[in-house]
Amino acid sequence: MKKLTLAVVISGALSTAAYAHNNMEKIGSTFNSLDNNGDQMVSMEEVKDAPISEYFEKIDKNGDQSLSENEYVTFYDNNPKAFSDQVKEDIQLTKATVEADMDKVAKQSREDMDYQQENISATVEEGSSEMTQGMRESNTMEHAAKSHGQDSMNQLEQDRDTEVAYMDDNMRQSEDGMATHKAFEMMDKNGDGHVTEDEASEADVIASFNEIDQNEDNKITHSEFQEYRESEQADEE
Repeated sequence: MKKLTLAVVISGALSTAAYAHNNMEKIGSTFNSLDNNGDQMVSMEEVKDAPISEYFEKIDKNGDQSLSENEYVTFYDNNPKAFSDQVKEDIQLTKATVEADMDKVAKQSREDMDYQQENISATVEEGSSEMTQGMRESNTMEHAAKSHGQDSMNQLEQDRDTEVAYMDDNMRQSEDGMATHKAFEMMDKNGDGHVTEDEASEADVIASFNEIDQNEDNKITHSEFQEYRESEQADEE
């Protein structure tokens, strides 16, 4: 008798709850449409005139007097009948979009990781190849140096002697050039860049004037004088 009474009571309670739930107006707004100030939370003030206000305490699981989107979606998953068909479609579409985006991001991340791994492997392989080649070249050079050490030393000494001779020759030419330039300046009394017969006479080079004046314009230029001095030095050698 007691078991029968308990069963009847439970059945009646469930019927009453179902009846009460069915008489509540269904939620007809998405979370974003309820979030008037865009702070990603929905307060009681924002939904006081909406059907969701009747479910507010049930949705607000942490009791902070505001609803998060996660609480909204969780309540939907557990109580889909409390929502209108339009909201159900919107939520399903949003969830499908989010899942697609997550799959896309995950795929892109995997592709990026694979690409980076390939680049790293290629770089390591290239570096290893270059290092091996460098070691081979170094060993070859070392072997050549050992095999031809004496020849290298002889060549080095020859190169050094050649460089010293070249420097001596340049220094001598530089000194000769300075001497030639100085002599020309001393003859060119008026500093016009030419030496006339009178200026040459004063410098006691009149005897060679015609020989120096190659273009026979009755004046000696610096280049004519320098060429003459060089030819004289060549004859002396």
